[in-house]
Amino acid sequence: MKNTIIFGASSLGECAYRFLQNSENIIAFVDNDKRKWNTELFGVKILPPDKLADLENITIVVASMWYREIIEQIYALFALEKKEPKISLFRAVMDELPALSTTVDVKIIGNAVYSNNLHKKFAGYTGNYDLRKGYHVNYLNIATDIRFKHGFHEGIVNATTDIISFPENFLEESCVFNAAINAGSTFRMIELGAGYGGWLVTGAVAAKLLDKHAELIGVEGDETHFQWMKQHFVDNGLDPQQHKLIHGVVWKREGEVDFEVGDEDPSVWYSQWINENPTTKRTIKVKAVTLNGLLAESGVIDLIDMDIQGAEFEVIEACDRDLLNSKVKRIYIGTHNGCVENSLRDYFIRHLGWSNVYDFEQLGSYTTEFGTIKFNDGVQLWINPDFVK
Repeated sequence: MKNTIIFGASSLGECAYRFLQNSENIIAFVDNDKRKWNTELFGVKILPPDKLADLENITIVVASMWYREIIEQIYALFALEKKEPKISLFRAVMDELPALSTTVDVKIIGNAVYSNNLHKKFAGYTGNYDLRKGYHVNYLNIATDIRFKHGFHEGIVNATTDIISFPENFLEESCVFNAAINAGSTFRMIELGAGYGGWLVTGAVAAKLLDKHAELIGVEGDETHFQWMKQHFVDNGLDPQQHKLIHGVVWKREGEVDFEVGDEDPSVWYSQWINENPTTKRTIKVKAVTLNGLLAESGVIDLIDMDIQGAEFEVIEACDRDLLNSKVKRIYIGTHNGCVENSLRDYFIRHLGWSNVYDFEQLGSYTTEFGTIKFNDGVQLWINPDFVK
């Protein structure tokens, strides 16, 4: 194993440690925070930066949101000793392109972006787009049919972003990766209101890169989106028959419900919802399943990703508490109104005793570790302390 030092002893450094601990010999952390010097993280000593240039035959993994400044700092330290550092860059998500005076050659492994050297230019890296085949391929080599997202074509042609890393989704992407990293040999995930199954496939690919098996459950009520989900699995080497993909919705009781499907282009509108008092002809009857039923037939779930257009609290509240506490590690929820957000906070804290990681209200603008994000849907991430510390 090669000797590695992780520069950054905060949350991203912890993520880097968990990702690298079985493949590299992590001999130390380094951090600019003087309060952390000569303490330990995971039993590994945290050193001041000026110790770096004294060490021989090491790779420095930069794991910090301040990676630009840190890389420049490392080069300055090594220049004093007339040495050339070997630096890698670890990123929890692919947010923006590094704008460094020294350019970066980047390689993606799992949830990390590595560079083995700083000699080649990292420019325009947003995946690739093949007009003939009609697919975008992102940095995890996930192929997505451009029909799934209106405006996706224009975004790729202009090289502005990719389908996963729109700013609001940085948190969701990071959550999926962390769930996969912290899973056992099998990564289990449920996506409710799955659309075309984008997060399920992301989770499966992350698990594969970590040499883990994936067991996936996807529930989607819109017929077109459900068929797209099956296609998305096949396009990325996943057999839909080996997972549980359900054409239906999750609700507080089993049976049938009225489902508002709308009359817009399916690539534009992903806001279908359960409507118990339909007043239009845009509703259809769809199968309803419960969270109780899904959990009872599965092993321990590493992540539930929920985007069900206002039904979040009713679905969570209807689920047996003991089942949630014994079967689910974390739940990522897209929220759609303030009343539901308040009800979820109260329920998770007072009745379930779970811990909150993210809580950003719908339509709010917040400073996050990925920069300032303007949210459309709200975001809540809850972790079960019985599984996740």
